[in-house]
This record gives sequence, structure tokens and C-alpha cells, in this order.
Amino acid sequence: LIEVKIAEINGDTLCRGKRCDMWRNEEWNQYIGVYDVIGMTPEILRRLLEQRVLKLPQVDCIIFDECHHILGKNSSMGNVCDVINSQNNVKKPLLFGMTASPSQSKKGSFESNIRQLEERMRSS
Repeated sequence: LIEVKIAEINGDTLCRGKRCDMWRNEEWNQYIGVYDVIGMTPEILRRLLEQRVLKLPQVDCIIFDECHHILGKNSSMGNVCDVINSQNNVKKPLLFGMTASPSQSKKGSFESNIRQLEERMRSS
């Protein structure tokens, strides 16, 4: 058996009595360095990547549930993809998107929406 340490971080997660949006690098490193798998919201991930608390080479895979939301305006998931795609010359994580509704947009055809998802998630 392989032991895997798993954690979940959301807006209510506490470390040293502080919510995660108030954590400093020290608190984040406590989680990042200890756990093998960390579940978090796209917004938390985006902030960690933008502030360089979490660096792309530290991330092996990002799983997006309901990934069709990547194409929405002001999408947290889309913003994560933009941050990842804007960084050059670094190892980037695998992106795995799941959806039961790949074409929720009223704009464009099914094929067009799939192509946009593939481009945004670097899968084409």
C-alpha cells in the first residue's frame, strides 16, 4: 500500500487560528510541503500561483470539475488556466477537465466550444 496524505483547503480552513486568506507563506508551506494531494477552490489556487507561494513545478496535476465553466466570463478556472499559460520556460502541470455539459455556452457550436476548452487547457 502507498500512503497518501490528503488535505482540503477552503475559505474556512484554519491554520494557527487564521483563515486561509490571511495565511502567510509560512502557513502555506506547512500544507504544501506536507500533503501529496490538496483539494482547493480555483480562486485559492490562482492566488497561490500569482503570488508565487506555489510554483508550477511543484504541481503535477490539476483536476477541474465542471470544466465547461472555464469558458465563462470572470471564471476562476479560466483565470487559473491563464496564469498557467502565461508562465514560460517552466514545467507545467497536467490539466484534467471533467464535465457532463461540454457545451453550456449559448455562443458558438458544440465543436467550437470543445476547441476553446482544449486550447485553454493546453490539450490540443
